Amino acid sequence: MLRLLGLGLFRRWITILLCVGAFWAGSELAHERLVARCLDAGGTVDVHGMCRGLR
Repeated sequence: MLRLLGLGLFRRWITILLCVGAFWAGSELAHERLVARCLDAGGTVDVHGMCRGLR
């Protein structure tokens, strides 16, 4: 496989996958923090992930 694609292309794909994974993990962490802050403030989170019920 490496002979067909070339090592440079393989390394680029690994780099892209690592960047996408880091972005996804950061988004998930930010969403968890948003939900926690909403619930601590007395709100609820709807099925779309939006905070509801705050004054």
